Amino acid sequence: GTFAVKPASDAQANAYPIHVTATAGDQKAEIDLRTEIVGKVVMELTTPDQRLSANASAGSTKDLQLVVNNKGSAPLTGVTVSTSAPQGWDVKLDPATIDLLAPNQSQTITAHLTPSGSAIAGDYVVTFSATTTDGGNQSIDMRITVDTALSWGLIGIALILLTLVGLGALLKMQATKASDYWGSELQI
Repeated sequence: GTFAVKPASDAQANAYPIHVTATAGDQKAEIDLRTEIVGKVVMELTTPDQRLSANASAGSTKDLQLVVNNKGSAPLTGVTVSTSAPQGWDVKLDPATIDLLAPNQSQTITAHLTPSGSAIAGDYVVTFSATTTDGGNQSIDMRITVDTALSWGLIGIALILLTLVGLGALLKMQATKASDYWGSELQI
């Protein structure tokens, strides 16, 4: 004959003993069996507040928090977190690997993100991925809004002002030459 065992939906991955007794009339047979629940791998990669956007300054390091959650019934083993960022950006993950993460547990990872010093102000996408040795994987895209340093804005304003002063001086010289040519009738 056959029999079925239905484990609880929240049963943890483990080996479980099952004692089976069969009775027919006055005869009785018993056997001890063992079943193994392998569990389900369910990994979630997110941030502590579920926001997938951040602000950063060109050339300055910004620390971002990521969270790996084990929402399954099997432990996550050999979790490796990696990143894909725009060229010239530097991202260091601490830690970049998690050996074992038990069911219903989480691990925080700090991403030390440094946009390129020559990055233009705007929105960029940085992809974070987590993979496990038992086949789990998850990726998230974070929108990073980069602003440039205030000094670049001040340098831009200074260049505009110098250009305007130079144009003013050039116009004044031209007006002086025109005045010399036309006489005192033309004045600026």
